[in-house]
Amino acid sequence: MDGAKEWVLQGSWADPSRIRNGICYSLAQDLGLPCAVEFRYVDAFFNGEYAGNYMIVESIDEEVSRLDLKRKNGILIAQDGSAVEDSIHTEVYGINFQIRYPNNISGEDVEELRTRLNSIEYMISECDSEEEYIELKTKVDVNSLAIMYLLDGFTNEGDSNVASTYYYFDGDGVLFAGPMWDCDMSLGKEPDVRHSSDAMNAYWNGYPEILFDNCELFREEVRAILSDKYECIENMVHNETLLSMQLQNSIIMDRYLYSELIERSWGEMGSYEATMEYLKSKIISRNLLFTDVVYNTNDYWKVRLKFEYGRTIFVKKGMTFPEEARRGLMNEYGWSELVLDDGVALDSNYIIDRDMVITGR
Repeated sequence: MDGAKEWVLQGSWADPSRIRNGICYSLAQDLGLPCAVEFRYVDAFFNGEYAGNYMIVESIDEEVSRLDLKRKNGILIAQDGSAVEDSIHTEVYGINFQIRYPNNISGEDVEELRTRLNSIEYMISECDSEEEYIELKTKVDVNSLAIMYLLDGFTNEGDSNVASTYYYFDGDGVLFAGPMWDCDMSLGKEPDVRHSSDAMNAYWNGYPEILFDNCELFREEVRAILSDKYECIENMVHNETLLSMQLQNSIIMDRYLYSELIERSWGEMGSYEATMEYLKSKIISRNLLFTDVVYNTNDYWKVRLKFEYGRTIFVKKGMTFPEEARRGLMNEYGWSELVLDDGVALDSNYIIDRDMVITGR
């Protein structure tokens, strides 16, 4: 890990395995995402007393330095929750961006940035030809978007494109995806809710997903990266094993000092060992599903939730709606059944025969 001026002590409060962030950050590095953060696990001691295991992670401010945004007059923006007073709200997809760098930006520059983002969104929404794709590539680094599409898909991080999602403009005004940040809601984090179904994206669609839906040339770019880097996807299970071995002593100390809190975090898994087996199984099963989706996109129908832009469930043509996804949605939203956009109930025997929109009641 290289030197840096600023680091963040990041806890994985939502992750009983402790290693989902590490797996996702490692995958971002392996796939070649520009500005993938560096990290290391550490045991923290305060006044000589053990205070738990954390990650030391490069701060987002450090990314500003590493990308040389100050010298290049670059801009770092983030989707990070709901709109605040200084947010930029885009026209086509209604995304709220917050400006993270520079800290002091004039009203005129904010409006110029809003115009630039709106222009990019219109280009993404209409990008279905080679000419339009070539034009888009003058405004957007599509390689970083393709890598982020794969990161979203294989990690299935529930906060992607809603919170802790970053983009930056370089000195030439080209938009890049990244860095990836805060992934403790990934890889089937919670059984029986949206995170657990391999067929269902736990995240909303962002620019990478929209472009993948719209543009065959972008799909080809994503497939080319996956083919070239597939060993990185296969290494996710290997990384899970290595990281869990690194944390063995920390887990022993946590069990001794914080036994009630730790046991509660395991939930229905019941133990750290069962938690790790569940995580490994979710890595393998999601990888198999999403790899097939990328390579054989036309073999799947896409079912989307009506009130959330782009939350997608992949259904193999000729198959019924995935039961795990059904249970997850009804549990998450308190529904008793799922319904199509025309009000017809989507029961367990309904064969999905087209792209469709659903809701519940």
